[in-house]
Amino acid sequence: MAEEMIYIDISDVPDLLRIAEEVRTTRKPRMLRRDNENVAVLMPVTSTQRRKASHYEALYAFRNSSLEMPACVQMVLKVDPLILL
Repeated sequence: MAEEMIYIDISDVPDLLRIAEEVRTTRKPRMLRRDNENVAVLMPVTSTQRRKASHYEALYAFRNSSLEMPACVQMVLKVDPLILL
C-alpha cells in the first residue's frame, strides 16, 4: 500500500525554493547531495495523465546518468525499472 505524501512548505527556505523553481521551469529532476552521498531526488510535478510515463523517463534518465546510485537501487532497477513508480 502506498504511503501518504508528506508536504513540506518551502516558502521560507530561499535556496530550496530557487532550486524547486528551476526544476519546475526546466522540467528536469535534480539530485540533492550531502558531501558525497545522494540524499534525495527533486522532480517536477506532472499531470496525472503523464505521471507514470514521466516517472519512468526520469528513473531511466537517472539510471543512465553519471550520478552514483546505491548498489541496492541499481539492483532493483536492473530487475524491474517500473518497480519504483
